[in-house]
Amino acid sequence: MLSIPTKSEKQCSLLVDGLRILAWQAYKAEYKPAEGQKKLEGLKLYEVFSKEWENHEIHKMDLPKVQKLVKSLGYSEDEIQEIREDYYSRKSSYNNGNGSQYTESNSSTDQPAF
Repeated sequence: MLSIPTKSEKQCSLLVDGLRILAWQAYKAEYKPAEGQKKLEGLKLYEVFSKEWENHEIHKMDLPKVQKLVKSLGYSEDEIQEIREDYYSRKSSYNNGNGSQYTESNSSTDQPAF
């Protein structure tokens, strides 16, 4: 079934994606394998992060709740948007340099670059 998101749903989705990028960057920086475990990198590490992210309460929030979360984290909506735009701009440059083609259509579901 065709679904056209409302402006509010689209804005919420963009903010959630920006917060995902922030969370992923923090996760990579803070990741340390448990004693005796092999260190994970790249897609393997993202798979672990993704499972935790998918279970995060943010996915049950509507726009006002996501906006409140953004504010409680000390960010403005514009800052989250800028983080998201910078991330996808860098990713696009990286992909285009390797012969890959990046499109906006997959930007909200693509995994972060490593």
